[in-house]
Amino acid sequence: MYQITKGSTSGSPAADGIGKSGFCSLDGRTGVQKIDKESWLIDMSEELREYLPILLPLVTLQVVLLITALNHLFRHPNVRVGSKGLWIFIIIFLNIVGPVLYFLLGKGEE
Repeated sequence: MYQITKGSTSGSPAADGIGKSGFCSLDGRTGVQKIDKESWLIDMSEELREYLPILLPLVTLQVVLLITALNHLFRHPNVRVGSKGLWIFIIIFLNIVGPVLYFLLGKGEE
């Protein structure tokens, strides 16, 4: 994977201000640099780690609501508003909000 940068002419990552970002210069004259994939993944995993306490509960909530809403929709013959196809689309593509809308507006009588 390559990245083209403006003003990179020295061929030295330190002189070009590239420091710890995981880039190494291939050709200082053209400013084309090769991205070191391993350090990119390490940087990405470090960034993800700080968001995991927020992301994991949200993803878990989304999956539980999605499965519960689709299970209810398929087991019950009627919906209050719209059609089953519309509710399937809403439940799947409107993360967290879709299943909540189904339980508030679309859930048919038992």
